[in-house]
Amino acid sequence: MKIHTTTRGLELTNEISSYAEKRLSQVDKLIGEADLPHTSCDLFLVKETSHHQQGEIFSAEMILKMGKTTVFSKASESSILASIDVAKDELVRSLKHQKKRRFVLVRKGALKVKEILKGLRF
Repeated sequence: MKIHTTTRGLELTNEISSYAEKRLSQVDKLIGEADLPHTSCDLFLVKETSHHQQGEIFSAEMILKMGKTTVFSKASESSILASIDVAKDELVRSLKHQKKRRFVLVRKGALKVKEILKGLRF
């Protein structure tokens, strides 16, 4: 999977980029080997502090593109690493939901075909 990282308001260090790559490698397991070469992930890391009264707020947005399918997740936390974790967890949850939904639709279609075939008389 190709990972494109963009930052705004902060500097991208080796620690942050390696942490993000390590977390997104867990997403690779859910995608599958066939879709992996055609998959890209856009990671946007933003430091949002100008309109808050206290503390620093970091947000992470992940856009996963797999062919025609696009999955989006966003998280805002008090540290950049925590926001990457939360966004990754949301992305994994969305991928699992889509995978489960696709499986349910295939089973429903198979049941319809079975009902049609049972109704035919030879």
